[in-house]
Amino acid sequence: MKHKVGDPVRIRSKEWMDAHGKNKPPFVPDMFDYAGQISTITMVDDDETYKLAVDGEEYWWKDWMFDPDYSEGGPLEEEDAIKAMLDGDTLYDREGNPRRFSDDEIESFMRLYRIPPKRKRLMNRGEAMDWAGSEASRGWAVRNAYPDGSTSDWSPPQYFQYSEDIEHYQRVRVRPDLSGVDEDTIQGFEEEE
Repeated sequence: MKHKVGDPVRIRSKEWMDAHGKNKPPFVPDMFDYAGQISTITMVDDDETYKLAVDGEEYWWKDWMFDPDYSEGGPLEEEDAIKAMLDGDTLYDREGNPRRFSDDEIESFMRLYRIPPKRKRLMNRGEAMDWAGSEASRGWAVRNAYPDGSTSDWSPPQYFQYSEDIEHYQRVRVRPDLSGVDEDTIQGFEEEE
């Protein structure tokens, strides 16, 4: 026996069945409905026959009924699946059911685009002062982070001494219980454009 439970197989094409079926035990006519499809082996019998998921385990299949050149390529990566879809390829689910995408589905993919993240820019001194005096600064603390790696103490934004070196300013959220600052929220004085 060539296969075991869980193996993927591709059933021979209808053309192959038509050409070679007379030399082998005949296919049940309804088996032609599954020609060319990929399926998973769900049962192996002692007489070297198989049951498949694709037909709901209705028929018994033999090794010669499967394409010997087929090997599972594994699940496609997202990018490869989209390329195959756009190329018009037929893709298959785990049970070997074919999945073609309609022109409408392909067109909807082609109309998608990525929105770039909003750019941020450093505030100027006046904007930093305006922020410090606004409601938006409530619950924040501010400090200076010097180029040598040292920092000043955190202080309320309204009392901080703002200079021209805005790129060295940092702000952080104060914990709701006022027990200190939440260091996970440290950020610079940037705003979205």
